[in-house]
Amino acid sequence: MLTDLIDLPRRTASLALAALLGSTVSVPAGAASQASDAPGGVRLQMLLRDGRWIDGQVDRIGIDRFSLTRASTATDPAAGEIKSDEVVACLVGPDAYRSMAFLTQMSAGTLVFGDGQLLPGTLRPDLRQPRWEHRWIGAVPIKTDLISELRLVATRRAPARPDSDSVLLQNGDVVFGFIESIGEEVLLEPSGGEAETDQASSKPSTVQGGADAAPEASALRRIQLDRVAAIAFAALEQPRAADALLWTADGTIVRAKSVAFDSESGWRFFLADPNLAPQGDPKPFTGAVARPTAFLFDREAMTPLVSCGAPEYRPTESSYRYSTRPETRIEPAEQSLLGLGSVEFDGPVHAVFRLPTALAGAEVAFTAEIALAEPAPTDARVSVTLRLGEAAVETLVLDSGTRRRSVRLGCRVEGDARLQIVVEDGGNGIGGDRIVVHRACFVRQR
Repeated sequence: MLTDLIDLPRRTASLALAALLGSTVSVPAGAASQASDAPGGVRLQMLLRDGRWIDGQVDRIGIDRFSLTRASTATDPAAGEIKSDEVVACLVGPDAYRSMAFLTQMSAGTLVFGDGQLLPGTLRPDLRQPRWEHRWIGAVPIKTDLISELRLVATRRAPARPDSDSVLLQNGDVVFGFIESIGEEVLLEPSGGEAETDQASSKPSTVQGGADAAPEASALRRIQLDRVAAIAFAALEQPRAADALLWTADGTIVRAKSVAFDSESGWRFFLADPNLAPQGDPKPFTGAVARPTAFLFDREAMTPLVSCGAPEYRPTESSYRYSTRPETRIEPAEQSLLGLGSVEFDGPVHAVFRLPTALAGAEVAFTAEIALAEPAPTDARVSVTLRLGEAAVETLVLDSGTRRRSVRLGCRVEGDARLQIVVEDGGNGIGGDRIVVHRACFVRQR
């Protein structure tokens, strides 16, 4: 009895973990679940084209409109219906700031496509054509011309290069060249004139034909697959897909089409990538098989702040910085839904972000939620000033009464446009002057 009581928390934790990650049984590609989602509306946080975020309960998503029964405020004009082409992206559920890092770390491996799709799973090299086993898509053939990364250990990444593939070994060494095949061994042709980091990892391949074998075949290297942590493939120019991107609860990112929801049957969507979808008549996936957590409907319209890279710093005018910690800490885009990584600032700080050149000449709206970094002192009082371009400026004060505020600035991106964020003392000293910027992005206006 005592043993059973001791083991009860362990069994409970195991059941909770299994419920979070879902069944490990593979579902054939395109197979629809027989069970339907629980009836009722779903809470969405929707990014509109004018830069507003609308928080509401949605009863139905159709081809041309979203039907809401409740918005964040009673006077919000979005309550009722929103045209589908006005919604740039949406987050599913109330917890919009959860990180994907723990899902990535718990996955056995990750297959990353050049178009932004990401499939947690396991490599099956013991087949005539290697395949990637995904929990609900099934077996996906490995096509190296479509893949940007293959991470056998999900938390490790090989360095990407435009002129060659790279193989990161378990011991940290890197081998550069061109991948010929992937199986129980990785067959690689070293790039011309490139010295290998791991000289002992590769040996000349044994090619049938002996002395009559082609001379170039003897230069190939064989690396045992169990020694490989990750592979990055040379970047190939690929047309940008116009399909929506969908994030699911198990860390998967796929291109989706015909996304629909209603309060009776729940979520339905189709895979848009023909390399993942079955041939012939594809069938929809349901929320019972793959629970959506976010959608990006227009990939051209939204540019996350974290894509600007690390900011430049300027001296602050009002106070001196004593802390030796970095002024900013940026959450990686791949570990956040929609790529909207959070940015944390320790004040006083004056950070300057250079806008991507892709936004040059465009009318944009910068939108974000600014919040006190928790836990915050009870007497915290922080002043935050945001300047986009030359004219768009907003200053706000955060304290125990107002712990978070939404901001929206608009401008035309001209020349070397920049976004400036200044965090300063709000009137009671700099102690505890820390903020977090959530959901920060630039939305291109029509």
